[in-house]
Amino acid sequence: MEQNELEVYEYNGYSITKDGTVRNQNGKVMSVSDGQISLTIHGKKRRRLAGRIVWAAINGRELTAKEVLVYRDGNRDNISYDNLEVLQRKKYFSGCEWPTLRKLNKEKQREILVKSDRLSIQELAAEYKCCDQTIRKVLRGTY
Repeated sequence: MEQNELEVYEYNGYSITKDGTVRNQNGKVMSVSDGQISLTIHGKKRRRLAGRIVWAAINGRELTAKEVLVYRDGNRDNISYDNLEVLQRKKYFSGCEWPTLRKLNKEKQREILVKSDRLSIQELAAEYKCCDQTIRKVLRGTY
């Protein structure tokens, strides 16, 4: 889809579309790295979370201190508006909508316990892509 077919929103002189494309005043597409983007705002260079910029431009306001931005697919580089969701901070941190942040869910923890008799802590950590300390916590039951 070409940019002229998308609705364009403004944020401090930058043009933003719902697909997450951010263009500077000269039309150059700004790159997103690790979920962040570098912008010049009021003459000063600023590094901001790109998803927050897209959300603010489209909604016409910044997030409040009581709100948190969630990336539905978990990828902070995917700043498409459809991938962004705002939750109340209290609800988000209460755990009722936060189960996916733990790297090892209950099923993976059970697998680790079963495999721990034949694999070392380092081998388990490599297999589950986490650190040794996380495996130790699972084995102690404190994770």
